[in-house]
Amino acid sequence: MPLLTAVPLLTAVIVLVGACGGSSQDAGIGTGVSGTATSWNLGTVTLADGAPSRLWGLIAVPEGSGPHPVVIVLHGRHPVCSVDSDYGTWPCQEGSEIPNHEGFASLVEALAARGMIAVAPGLNAQHTFGAGEPAPTTRTAEIVERTVDALMAGKLGMPAEGVDLDRLVVVGHSVGAGEAAVLATGSTVFEPKVSGIVKLQPGLDDPAARPVADVPTVVVVGECDGDTGVSGAIAVSEALLAERAAPIALVGLERTAHNATNSGLGPDAFPT
Repeated sequence: MPLLTAVPLLTAVIVLVGACGGSSQDAGIGTGVSGTATSWNLGTVTLADGAPSRLWGLIAVPEGSGPHPVVIVLHGRHPVCSVDSDYGTWPCQEGSEIPNHEGFASLVEALAARGMIAVAPGLNAQHTFGAGEPAPTTRTAEIVERTVDALMAGKLGMPAEGVDLDRLVVVGHSVGAGEAAVLATGSTVFEPKVSGIVKLQPGLDDPAARPVADVPTVVVVGECDGDTGVSGAIAVSEALLAERAAPIALVGLERTAHNATNSGLGPDAFPT
């Protein structure tokens, strides 16, 4: 993730975490402590709708016993199998599932450096039609719920007493931005209360991208977004401003393409 993109995004997350309660010292913000992104894989499970899903992802944890705030990072809809670009194969052939979450390694490390536990789960099961077309966000919500359960059980490398779920922020990129908002509405199986969300270059290709979650929100747009463009995020911001009580901010990133925020992706579909 380019520095130009990372700095405003990190600022947005830090502000939201601070708004959730606790001081910057509690969160470790500005301490310079670094955490390395490490992979975790808890094997394959069967989700409630019958779709198989690997429980895997990245995590970066700060130094110190905490308790530390938590940031969940949701990737968007991208090809899920390297041998199938039409989303119709699931599960993928052995060794061909694309780790779309790994493109946020630099982001989770930067968040951990500022005192936050940052987790980026793999969400490919939500974005495939090979196990039937899922309802918006349903599989994502279950995967994130299982991920948080594993975090609280100490299975991701952080003792439960070091986790502060009362300060939980969800960052979603592209289609994941809409899913972040859905999780914050409390209308899914995901039970923890979301204290704030960051909609990073949100996609507006289905109604799931437009819910009004009355929590502190930052909408981030890229000047050179060749996928969702700038107008979608502005539309989201205007709708939220008209219908909400919680604060919202719109952040523009100069010279930033849509896919530049996930290092595992190629050029934008329609470069600008």
